Amino acid sequence: MVYIVAYMSYISAMMRKDTICIFCASSMFIILLSHFSIILPSFFQAAEHGGLTTVRKSLSSLSNEVLIIIDESKKDDKVDADGDGIPDAKQISGRELIKRKVKLVLKKMDPEKVNNAIAAI
Repeated sequence: MVYIVAYMSYISAMMRKDTICIFCASSMFIILLSHFSIILPSFFQAAEHGGLTTVRKSLSSLSNEVLIIIDESKKDDKVDADGDGIPDAKQISGRELIKRKVKLVLKKMDPEKVNNAIAAI
């Protein structure tokens, strides 16, 4: 029944060229909503039985690593090794800054934890 109403509103909007296709958008929304209301609960139930807790732990582990790296990056942005009063991150070129940040990430992350988390996802 939902499909018939959606299709009829789509056809009526297409027949009247002067109207904005609000009916098209609403009918597509109805169709998507009807599909997802059937599919999503079964998807979540399957994910729960298939290792949702493992995925949650992995995402938590990755987010903790990201937070550590962000904190270290903020500290690195304030470093003034040459002592001229301007942070070094603002004085170097973009390429050098990227190299510096990549080295920082490689030094500060726990590769074992990141590898296990990505493998679990």
